[in-house]
Amino acid sequence: MWELLGLAVLGLAVVFGIFLILRSIKFFIVNAVMGLAVIFLANLFGMTISYSWLNILICAIGGILGALIVVALNLLGVAI
Repeated sequence: MWELLGLAVLGLAVVFGIFLILRSIKFFIVNAVMGLAVIFLANLFGMTISYSWLNILICAIGGILGALIVVALNLLGVAI
């Protein structure tokens, strides 16, 4: 009886953990897409910003604000 209850609680904890991981991954993906859209628009207006892993990571963590930081650094001549 107690083993079954323990397995049920463990199963619920695993499902909840997977839910939290997937929710945070979705957050990073949305931020990355929005940030890369800003960098794409900056490239359309004549800037040359590369799509490196560091730029994608900055956009994933910072979103649009991270992309604007990358654009500002590019304007200052600091290539990332």
